Amino acid sequence: MESSVPLYSSSYLLLLLLPSLSLLLPPPQATASPLSEATALLHWKSTLQDPSRALRSWAALHNSTTTSPCSWLGITCTSSRITKLSLPRAGLVGTLDASISPPFPPSPCSTLRRNFLAGAIPAAVANLSGLVSLDLSHNRLSGGLPASLATLSLLVKLDLSANELTGKIIPALFADLRSLVQLDLNSNNLTGSIPRSLGNLTRLAILRLSYNQISGNLPHELGNLSNLGVLSLFTNQLSGPIPHEIGGLQSLELLGLSQNRLHRSHSAVHRQSEPAVYFVCNQNQISGGLPPELGKLANLENVHFAYNLLTGSIPSSLGNLTQLNHLYLLFNQLTGPIPRELGKLENLEVLMLYNNSLTGSIPSSFQKLTQLQVLYVGMNQISGSIPSYLGNLTTLQSLSFYGNQISGTIPHELGNLVNLTDLIVSSNQISGSIPTSLCNLTRLSDLEVFENQLSGPLPREMANLTSMVNLQLGYNNFSGFLPSDLFKGGQLQWLSMINTHFEGPVPQSLRNYLDLIDLSYNRLYGELSANWGACRNLTTLHMSGNMIGGKIPPELGRLPHLASLDVSSNQLFGEIPRELLRLALLELNLSNNQLSGVIPLEIGNLYSMTALDLSMNSFTGAIPKQLGGCTRLRILKLSMNGLNGSLHSRSGIL
Repeated sequence: MESSVPLYSSSYLLLLLLPSLSLLLPPPQATASPLSEATALLHWKSTLQDPSRALRSWAALHNSTTTSPCSWLGITCTSSRITKLSLPRAGLVGTLDASISPPFPPSPCSTLRRNFLAGAIPAAVANLSGLVSLDLSHNRLSGGLPASLATLSLLVKLDLSANELTGKIIPALFADLRSLVQLDLNSNNLTGSIPRSLGNLTRLAILRLSYNQISGNLPHELGNLSNLGVLSLFTNQLSGPIPHEIGGLQSLELLGLSQNRLHRSHSAVHRQSEPAVYFVCNQNQISGGLPPELGKLANLENVHFAYNLLTGSIPSSLGNLTQLNHLYLLFNQLTGPIPRELGKLENLEVLMLYNNSLTGSIPSSFQKLTQLQVLYVGMNQISGSIPSYLGNLTTLQSLSFYGNQISGTIPHELGNLVNLTDLIVSSNQISGSIPTSLCNLTRLSDLEVFENQLSGPLPREMANLTSMVNLQLGYNNFSGFLPSDLFKGGQLQWLSMINTHFEGPVPQSLRNYLDLIDLSYNRLYGELSANWGACRNLTTLHMSGNMIGGKIPPELGRLPHLASLDVSSNQLFGEIPRELLRLALLELNLSNNQLSGVIPLEIGNLYSMTALDLSMNSFTGAIPKQLGGCTRLRILKLSMNGLNGSLHSRSGIL
């Protein structure tokens, strides 16, 4: 969910809050000549691997007394002195040791991001006392943060994100870096707590410590950072309340606290200051109600409180957030009706209310949400019908009403939603037939209508849904023949039609993308085709409770990924194909058929099998002792056959 926060936000803030680096650079130091600088750079080059030859321009001239590095790739000079070293994505392999040892040029700006630099950050980084910007992100640096970083008093930007750094953030490390505007330590393995001393960095505009293992409480001293625009602390082990001082950060645009253990304190939103834009607090332990004051933050574009313990109703004041694009309140304990005031959010693109205890119907005011792309209200207690006006919201891509108390029919107007990819209305009380208009939705890839009261035949036009990946129609009251052309072309991977009352011949084969098929408890007849052996992605094949006859085709043994086979309660006869027992089956159910012969000894090769049911057939002979080696077996049914002997399991469960 965090991906919805624009990546440009931090760069934009830095442009606003960070003066031009050229104004902050110290005057060129006269202690090193161009020749000595070139020599140091060439020495560092000699310690590196450069498979892409990014440093091929780094070479001494024939007259070495005039060698100057200012024309080399990645080098910027001012008054013949190096002021910037920039080699991002150069494919360099090596360490930093030689790059910061005298007489290496003390360039104020160094960017070596997205290379393959490894090892520790050397303590000799203190030699780079004139450093203003240091970007070593997206490398393989390890070890702790060196205490010598504290001597870089001119540092404005420090980005060490996406490395393998470990250890704690030493409180004294950043205490005196009063010029620091951006500190990014994202995506490392840092531990310990957030130092209170960070509250002294009053110029700080961007603070990113996400994706570490930082624990403890949020220090209230962070409330001193009056220029802070981005506070990103995603995916740590932070606990305790959100300090009320954070609510006073008037420059804060992004507050990212998701995936921690923070609990109730809505003081961070009990504020009337601007310009908060993003509140991202998913996956914590925040409880209580959403504060109505949230509706006063008129610039909010994203509100994320998913996977928390929120209770009470959704404040109607959220309807004042006219800039809101995304509202994520899924997986909480919210109650009451969906406020009709949310219909005023004309910029809303994503509304996620899934898995709460909301009641009432979908507000008629939602017909004004002309920018809406995703509407997820599943797993609530919503009643009424699916509004027909949704067919006018042509930007809709994803609709989920799963697990409610919705009745009525599927509106034929939904066939106007040309951008729709997902329609999920399962586990409701919907009746009527599947509208033929849905067959016009050529982008539809997920259609789930199981556990309703739908009836009538399937539209033959469903064969036009060539983008379909997941089709779930089970537990309805359909009638008529299973359309043979339903299975032509397309990308179908999941097909579930369990207990749908279809009749007709069992399909001869399906497309090779198929992963799961469940046609159980219908009125299908005929024989299983050998062509099923060509569906090489198949993991689950269930056709129990039909009238399928003939033999089990040995070609099913060609399905390398098949894990579950259930053809029970049919009219199959003959022996168990030995080819079937070469698979890595987890579940095999052949019960209640007319199968005969002996149980092949090869059945003992199914070491991973957890459930085997061969009951109610005509098998004869001894129970194979090899079954005792199937130590993961939890369900074994062999009754109502002509078998003899006993079985002793090495696992002791049989």
